[in-house]
Parts: sequence; structure tokens; C-alpha cells
Amino acid sequence: MKNLLLAAALLLGLCPAHAQTGPAPGPPAVSATHADSLAVLHRVFHRGRLGGRIGTFVLAGATTLSVVSVANRPGDQKKFTTGVQFAVIPYYAGLMVIDVVRWARFSQRREASIVRQFEEGQPLPPYVQRSFKRSFAREMARQHRF
Repeated sequence: MKNLLLAAALLLGLCPAHAQTGPAPGPPAVSATHADSLAVLHRVFHRGRLGGRIGTFVLAGATTLSVVSVANRPGDQKKFTTGVQFAVIPYYAGLMVIDVVRWARFSQRREASIVRQFEEGQPLPPYVQRSFKRSFAREMARQHRF
């Protein structure tokens, strides 16, 4: 034990010591431009459409597989399993409806309309504003602009 402590003390003694200094100055603060905001707004709509599309197709496939498995179940299958499958079908269908609505909310037509309103100085709709705030903060932090 003594040898271990002695070896640790010798190794620490060999390490160079640095005086404590104040925090390192960060990059200069640059405010976000209108082009940054538009780029983030376009990215929000692109991700919304993509997420809605992927979710819709995945859940459509899962719903279809559930319906087919319930329709083609063997006669000796337990009733509990069939009941669970029957309960899963409306759950998948409900989630699929949510994704279809998301896909529609972030459509290209709505994107063009909201970008035009944004350029005129009108506020963003609440559902866009929530996603915009998160994406804008993430983008500005990534660029060290805040």
C-alpha cells in the first residue's frame, strides 16, 4: 500500500503544474440573422414532414400486420393473445392518425404560407413555434452564437 501511494505521489510530482487562470474567453457573440432563422424554419418543416411520413408508413405496416395476424389466427390460439392483438390495432391506428396530421401540418404548401407570413413579420403558429424554438436554440448553440 505504501509503495502504491509513493508511486502515485511521484507520478503526480512529475506532472507539470499550471496556475489557475480565469475562464477562457469564448468566441465573439454574433447575433442570428434573418437567413439563419429562415434556414431553421425550413429545417423544422422538413423534419416534420419526414417524421410524419416515416411514422405513417411504419404504423401502417404494423397495423396491417396486426389485422392480418388476427384474421389468420389458428382456431386453437388463446383468446388472450387475440384480445391483445385486437387492442393493439386501434392503438396503432390512432398513432398513425397523429402522424398523418403531423405530415399535413408540415406540408410544403403550409411551409410556403408560413415562410411568407414570417417574412412579413407575423408570428409563427404555436405548433411551429415550439419546434422552431428547440431547433433554433440547438443550431445557435452548435454555431456558438449565443
